[in-house]
Amino acid sequence: DDGYSLGFRACALLEHHLLCVLQERDPSAEMNLSVKIQINQFVQEVSETYGTAKFHNWSHANHVTTSMNKLLAVIQEGGEEPIPLNSFSLVFAALVHDAGHTGMSNKILKDIDHPLSKKFDDSIPIAEKNSIDIALDLLFRDNFASLRNAILPGEMDKIEFARTLFQSILITDIATPDRVKLGIERFKASQDSQDPDVGLCPLASHISDLFDGVGLDESVKDEHPDEFVVTSSGLKRCVRNEHLMLLSDVGHLCQSWENFIKWNFRLFKELMDCHRKKLCDNPRETWVQGQIAFFDKYIIPLAERSHTFFPDEFGDAIITNAMNNLKLWTMFGIQATNIMALGVRNDEREEAVLMELYGLGSDYLARKGQK
Repeated sequence: DDGYSLGFRACALLEHHLLCVLQERDPSAEMNLSVKIQINQFVQEVSETYGTAKFHNWSHANHVTTSMNKLLAVIQEGGEEPIPLNSFSLVFAALVHDAGHTGMSNKILKDIDHPLSKKFDDSIPIAEKNSIDIALDLLFRDNFASLRNAILPGEMDKIEFARTLFQSILITDIATPDRVKLGIERFKASQDSQDPDVGLCPLASHISDLFDGVGLDESVKDEHPDEFVVTSSGLKRCVRNEHLMLLSDVGHLCQSWENFIKWNFRLFKELMDCHRKKLCDNPRETWVQGQIAFFDKYIIPLAERSHTFFPDEFGDAIITNAMNNLKLWTMFGIQATNIMALGVRNDEREEAVLMELYGLGSDYLARKGQK
């Protein structure tokens, strides 16, 4: 989790995917030194927008980015034709998706009348849109001109990049039931051969911001009208982008017990910080049943829908991992929550608490001969 290693990994992934973009345009293309330097500078500045929140921090951003890179690799190994700019845009979005996060939910930001809550209309997810704004404001600074021109040399590149960025980050507002419901409706419609309802478009109310963010004007709709019509193929791409980001963002719940419980503890600590500031109820009171409900009602259905995009073996593994973590949490959730609460109360080192938490699952699996 040290900042240098995380930054190095993020730079490597962005550089790899951007090189794929450049070589799709020109197979003999190489990345010049100024672009490489600006990737490093950009990653450094993005890292500085992540604060000291226990969960929504630079380490989480890197975990989501690494997960996204893995998912893209798997679907391409499964036979999907790669679209380099789409892949780069998704990895970029994963890295910046929580930039500027305060460690407080959108509900808390509204309840306390936080300055960010005044920045956007009520229908716009505060933290998610703020992260998009931060990322684009950075990318369009003068000192990132070489990087920006490498990513976005033309109007169509700007449209595709911005569309993917907005689609994949806005959907991560999973605390708003209507947004989650619309995402599921889009998935269902994408599996149908009929023309989709235009009301399913997640960007309809964000078009002006999308244009402004990447330096386009309204005339682009006249020049590229097909890019702004809701089509069956466009909806499928949108749903794919959304599900890859959602699965990356909550990837720890569909990975090993150790990964799940580590990030679960970090989220618990973040919410305890809010509770100590009298911003929310004590999370301990509902933590055990809350995680079970989250697995049952959100994570496992998400994993089942996402199976559509992956080879069967990998899709099966995601579902199996989620169900295994649910099983272990059902068995050890009370004990795990007590360990977490005691660790927070006594201000114990995270490593010490995690070793106890890891042992709950690994000891059981060892006894069962599964490890």
